[in-house]
Amino acid sequence: MIDFELAEADRMVRDFAHEFAAKEIRPVAAEFDEREEFAWDVAKKGAALGLSGSALGGRAGEDGITPLIMAEELAWGCGGIAVGMLTNALAATAISHIGTQEQVDRFMPMVTPQGGELRLGALCLTEPDSGSDAGAMKTTAIRD
Repeated sequence: MIDFELAEADRMVRDFAHEFAAKEIRPVAAEFDEREEFAWDVAKKGAALGLSGSALGGRAGEDGITPLIMAEELAWGCGGIAVGMLTNALAATAISHIGTQEQVDRFMPMVTPQGGELRLGALCLTEPDSGSDAGAMKTTAIRD
């Protein structure tokens, strides 16, 4: 029989992220939504506590389910604010999965919190007929 119970460490992460979401995100979520502004102060507090998307940017399976639990709890607070707090995972994932070691060494510090300081990164892609749907893109790169 498969055991779906969370490990103690995962429960601690879940509870910590949930408490942060309840105290710091939920009370201000509607205000930031209404003003259409990024919750910088909330994101900075979260990064200082290790609640950042960089945890999602490791190689597949590296950190198990723990970063996903953190992301789920932050999104419980507010999906929009959570996306902003976790956005550096987009850049970190691309760099860690397909970057050369030189690129990993150079760019990962730019998108991961250093000393609790918030660092943001992004993965940008678009094409006229597909927007940001990577699967529908038709552009081909040819080394010339």
